[in-house]
Amino acid sequence: MSKRFAFDIMTVFFVILALTMTGCSGGGAEQIIISGPRIGMVTTTEVVINWDTLSSLQGAVSYWAAAEGISEGKILSRTGTDRQSVTITNLKPNTKYKFIVEGDSTVRSFTTATTEDNTSFVFVTMADNRGPSDTEDLKGLPAAFINIINDATKRKAVFAVNAGDIFFGKNPDIKTFRRLYQSFKKAIHPLASQVPYYISPGNHEMSPFKSSKDQVGFDPVQLFKSEFPQPAQLKGYEGTVFSWDYGKVHFVSMATNQFDHNIKIPENAMYYISDAQISWLDDDLQKAKSNGAQFIFVFGHANAYYDLNWPETDVGDLQKTDISQRDKFWDVLVKFKVDAYICGHRHFSDVSTHREVVQWMNGNSGSVPPADGKNQYTVWTVDGSTNTVKAELVNDTGTTDLTRTFSK
Repeated sequence: MSKRFAFDIMTVFFVILALTMTGCSGGGAEQIIISGPRIGMVTTTEVVINWDTLSSLQGAVSYWAAAEGISEGKILSRTGTDRQSVTITNLKPNTKYKFIVEGDSTVRSFTTATTEDNTSFVFVTMADNRGPSDTEDLKGLPAAFINIINDATKRKAVFAVNAGDIFFGKNPDIKTFRRLYQSFKKAIHPLASQVPYYISPGNHEMSPFKSSKDQVGFDPVQLFKSEFPQPAQLKGYEGTVFSWDYGKVHFVSMATNQFDHNIKIPENAMYYISDAQISWLDDDLQKAKSNGAQFIFVFGHANAYYDLNWPETDVGDLQKTDISQRDKFWDVLVKFKVDAYICGHRHFSDVSTHREVVQWMNGNSGSVPPADGKNQYTVWTVDGSTNTVKAELVNDTGTTDLTRTFSK
């Protein structure tokens, strides 16, 4: 046994011992994890770790720099909730850290982001993985989605983005909805426990009813925010509208699928991007360009354009709801030369260009039934040395169906 290996073993032993002895519940009661941990937003200096527990006892995360093997600290979660979350700050850029969550003896790791110009990395995107009913989704998400998660985990991506419709979700009972979130979290665990897993939510998880006037007894938007904490960068759209950077690539999530009671025409719009979002996006992309962003990718659930020759008759997109509002949104993408708007919703893949901006419809990632009979997700490879991004549409067997390269 090498001295280095023995040192790492001893470090892990003392971290676990410290967690066991100190506890976080006041009386040393054992924390029981029901899902997670999941890695949330990662920046150059911070990371968010989320997990769910059986009780609302306070939890904790211990962490250390992987290269040093010395515990740097222990962060306590907020009290009074079984949806545990901690934010670790003052980290070093482009550095691998290891961590242990109380109640989980597995040592896991994350790597902080970098801002270097020539950075090469992989990220993955997927959308529409729900099953045919709540009953089926509670049993487990579709096998094709599980295959996609397992394949994506092997790709060593730095993060994943799901463009929505993560479960069926047509149920007015909040307890059932919480169980559906647990089923989804179980399905994504192999990937979400290793890298950040972001969600740009879709209509199924954000509207468990047919009309904004229906009374379901709970707010699905607030439930989403509690189940999947994400950055709060725009008031009224906390956790659904946000942006982040990796290397010289800028990423944005937009909210296209939540009933907005501030919108009067169309009434409480769904499949809609509001003026508040468009104004925020304009400012955000201006800052990104000023900071030297070489590529920009924007995510949302609903497609912005559609073709009458598509196999589905249900349009349900930004163009059908309000074409003028769609155009205002697209004007911003054109203004800042966004490389692609990455979306889902239609259960099949399609790549088209509109005023020099690509609409990349990710393809069906397990939802039943896929309109074109295929289950797919996208592997994006950023090559900092050649300043290119290669997009590969991969099916659930790991075979590439389509490749496109973006370059500057």
